[in-house]
Amino acid sequence: MKSYVSLALVCSLGVALSLPRAHAGEPMDPSERSVLYLSVGLATPLMLSMSAGTALSYTSAQAGRPPRAATLPPMQVTAVRTTAAGEREVELAAHRDGKDETSVLRWPQRKDDPAAAFRVGQTVTFKPSTEGGGWMAQDEAGTQLAFVPTVEAAGQASSKTW
Repeated sequence: MKSYVSLALVCSLGVALSLPRAHAGEPMDPSERSVLYLSVGLATPLMLSMSAGTALSYTSAQAGRPPRAATLPPMQVTAVRTTAAGEREVELAAHRDGKDETSVLRWPQRKDDPAAAFRVGQTVTFKPSTEGGGWMAQDEAGTQLAFVPTVEAAGQASSKTW
């Protein structure tokens, strides 16, 4: 909505600046009238096409948003370990529809070790974040263990190292 208002304001300002200067009490001569008609004639389609372009770009931006964090089943911690590179890993398993699904959460070596809150045998639930960029991993008591971003959110340039 803000973009439509600012676009209309910019277009109106452009039309106003392109109009010939008014002289009190003096009629417009034919050249000034032609400049007025040309300015209004060019500005109107330009303003309409810019508004249509803004509306289309807004629609395409909405369509291009990454999907929100999906609902995940509760998972059980099967291992917590340190890799040879010093990264911390938490291996999780879920039993759904007769299939075993496994996932691995991995963090680079850092002072605040997110993997330290996970225990083998612990059941972890994943609550989608309010913004949809990931999940809050929680234990059985509802204690928040770590934030897990979606692949899309972690891949954005504005994301920090998780």
